Amino acid sequence: MRYVLGVLAVLLLVWHWRSTRAAALLQRQQAATNHLPVKGTAQPMVACGLCGVHVPAADAIKGADGSYCSMDHHRQARD
Repeated sequence: MRYVLGVLAVLLLVWHWRSTRAAALLQRQQAATNHLPVKGTAQPMVACGLCGVHVPAADAIKGADGSYCSMDHHRQARD
């Protein structure tokens, strides 16, 4: 009878340890997802007039003939 109670006590301790470990893991995962950056709104994209690469309209170099991805491409298009 003592052995049965001893085995039950060990099983109870293992079950308790595993359940608290799983709860702690779940809390860490939830905390990690709470720190993810919030997705922003989509920005309009424009294609470079020289190479065709799409860049955000706010970052594009505006020229007389269109938008460009860099100052080098803006200069090359003017020449």
